[in-house]
Amino acid sequence: MSARLMLAAGLFLLLAAMRAEARIEGDWVLADGSAVVRVTGGDTLSVRVVGLLRPRFAVIDGVAAVGSQRRDIHNPERELRERLVLGLEIASGLVADGSGWRGHIYDPSSGRSYRCSIKELDADYLEVRGYLGIPALGRTMYWQRLDSYRGQVTRMLTVIGKAAAAQ
Repeated sequence: MSARLMLAAGLFLLLAAMRAEARIEGDWVLADGSAVVRVTGGDTLSVRVVGLLRPRFAVIDGVAAVGSQRRDIHNPERELRERLVLGLEIASGLVADGSGWRGHIYDPSSGRSYRCSIKELDADYLEVRGYLGIPALGRTMYWQRLDSYRGQVTRMLTVIGKAAAAQ
């Protein structure tokens, strides 16, 4: 009987760990709202840009023709500079490390690649740390699950609409 209980407990822990690792799959909004990324995978994860606040270059960008599609213009490899940012895979091969996921991430706004760690803070937020060499030499950003972000924006617009109607 105790062997069955131990087996059941082991299976429960294994399933719980698998569920925890898979929870970060889905669509996430970058902290500044500039992009939506999609986390997908199984044993390893990848991250792809699936939405951009500004998918086309604007006057304020000052780096490309106004109205042209946003491309990977800062990439150090010349032959990759024509790639569209929309649809670009910015991380792949992220592996679970017990406390989250580790791998490499690419920043198309600078053309640089960094080591990264991704940790789930709760069901709606990820902590993403990009760094050079050691985590202390890096920057942390927070991604919010798209559905949660959408809900916050909707509530904010409702409040603004009510305030405008009251004036």
